[in-house]
Amino acid sequence: MNARKYDTYARALRNTHNLLREKGYDALDFELHTPMVFKSDLLKIAIAEMMPYLFNSRSLMIRSYYANRFGIESEYSEDVKNPKNYKELPIISTNEMTFAGEIGAYIKEKL
Repeated sequence: MNARKYDTYARALRNTHNLLREKGYDALDFELHTPMVFKSDLLKIAIAEMMPYLFNSRSLMIRSYYANRFGIESEYSEDVKNPKNYKELPIISTNEMTFAGEIGAYIKEKL
């Protein structure tokens, strides 16, 4: 995070972490590039709770807020786009526009 402290993604992660802590929830990061199931009734609640913060120009991460807010069970996983281990993990994304560089070349070759 320190290397990315000024970009939009890092700012949104920090904002989400701070909001979750402010509300007394855990603050685990659920922003992996893997599928996640949402329950629509709970998602509506999460969005409604996030809206005042979004209107104040604070970017937030919906996956992390939702999962921590409702205590979604999780297990540790490396990000599938992590350069350290990308050849060891399954390829999940189907949008080739999101892949660039060495990882993108590897994924496009495998697909």
